Amino acid sequence: MAKRVRTVLGDIPPEELGLTLPHEHLFTFPPVEVSPDLDLRLDSYENALQEVESFKAVGGGAIAEVSTPGYGRDVRSIKKISQATGVHIICATGFIKESYFPREFFNLTEAELTGKFICDVEEGIEDTGIRAGVIKIGASQNKFSEAEKKAARAACKAHLETGAPITTHTTGGTMVLNIIELLESEGVNLNNVVIGHLDNNTLYLGYILMIAQTGVYVQLDNIGKVKYYPDELRVEIVKQLIEEGYGARILLSGDQGRRSYLKSYGGGPGFEHLQKGFIPLMRKKGIAEDSIRQITVENPSNIFAF
Repeated sequence: MAKRVRTVLGDIPPEELGLTLPHEHLFTFPPVEVSPDLDLRLDSYENALQEVESFKAVGGGAIAEVSTPGYGRDVRSIKKISQATGVHIICATGFIKESYFPREFFNLTEAELTGKFICDVEEGIEDTGIRAGVIKIGASQNKFSEAEKKAARAACKAHLETGAPITTHTTGGTMVLNIIELLESEGVNLNNVVIGHLDNNTLYLGYILMIAQTGVYVQLDNIGKVKYYPDELRVEIVKQLIEEGYGARILLSGDQGRRSYLKSYGGGPGFEHLQKGFIPLMRKKGIAEDSIRQITVENPSNIFAF
């Protein structure tokens, strides 16, 4: 059977994705008692629609919207935006990190979590009929808690049953090797795994190379966020990874889950930054067009197809 990408509007051939943002947020609403920060409240359909339209206007083809239960996932609105814009959207099942786990998580066994994830991928999320195309796991800052490990083990079992890829939240880029060790112990082929947030606080070539050598996809998903690193440094890391032979293992995104990051809320750089800011910088620094296409089009189509 040929591999397909599971979007909120149904399965499509991977070559239809086009240029893809593999780690973004359109709707987030973590509980106030967990995070009272209003900057994390992405609750406007009109603003989300505007961001996706701006992304499409500069050649964008697809977005992986990786909000999860406990973080404000809204699959009905995501589906409406995909229908309105023609941009393919992949939604997630799974969880981010323990501080954002919904209360009901702690009443579920590992087997029940596994069943929930499988149902989300194969049948649909709750009563929507909208199926998830990626499973998310995560760890806290410098800690991989027992609850997070339980969620990760369930995600591994669901991945092995469904084939859906695994994407990860690594707080500050920490606990990556611990996550990889658990995935391997559960029998997961690391070629089906994305390690996220490696340009948050850990943008070091040696560290990222060590991670890439395991076979996972290494994701720089804070592009445009100068509070962590300038984009010039991200481009240099990308260039060096390509030179080391890991061009087929790089993903780029913005993880723009705050109002202050989105133009539609009066912030920036917005969803159009990959095409309008980062790719031109890649060209300026001498990265070839075939490498740019591989990273922004081919790599996402490979990781999201199952």
